[in-house]
Amino acid sequence: MQNPREGRKIVLTRDIDGRTELVEWIRHADTVWIVSDGQERTIGPEARRQEWADLESQGFVEIFPTDQPKIAAEKERVLVLIRSAFQGVSLGEGVGLLQGQGLDDYADKLTLAAYRAQDEKQDWSAIPVAELNRCHSSLSFFDAAGMRFHLPAYLVAELEGSLQSIDVVYYLVHISRGGASQFETLSPAQREAVRAFLLLQLSDAHREFDQPMIQASLKNYWKADTVS
Repeated sequence: MQNPREGRKIVLTRDIDGRTELVEWIRHADTVWIVSDGQERTIGPEARRQEWADLESQGFVEIFPTDQPKIAAEKERVLVLIRSAFQGVSLGEGVGLLQGQGLDDYADKLTLAAYRAQDEKQDWSAIPVAELNRCHSSLSFFDAAGMRFHLPAYLVAELEGSLQSIDVVYYLVHISRGGASQFETLSPAQREAVRAFLLLQLSDAHREFDQPMIQASLKNYWKADTVS
């Protein structure tokens, strides 16, 4: 059978009961594969129109590929979701931004203490994007508290197109390498914000080669049934 990932793919999503569901519609010649929750089914040309109408009636909307106004509106929705979910989060005793970069640089204790003294600890939205870009290794050194505090700053910067020296998506999809502990203190609302962020990345044509990893992480870690 033809590999469905070789066909033209459309990604649709819907929000239901506080969860985000994802459906892939993949067409090759006269055959369409519909993939949802890891389950795949095949339909022929005679059923395509009705199947598409059924998805639309269930509230599914196309996010990839799609027109720019839709992408812009969805981006604004996700930005609001992130800011709301992480509002009021402070660093506490977590690893700070400069401190994390210092750990990567093998800085001594005095230097690390000096870095931490400079780190923002109360308002993640006050962290300059230039600092996020400069501290490109810190994401690898955050503990759970540090990740919870800094993650929304990275997500917002990515959506606003300001993040240049680091790919936050990489850290969200390669969590099987021991990174899951960094996200263990995220609340359901915060996990849902991350999931919505990753779903939006599927509409980015520049992430075509990242899509299999993003989809795998949505299925295996950032699952809808674990964020509600």
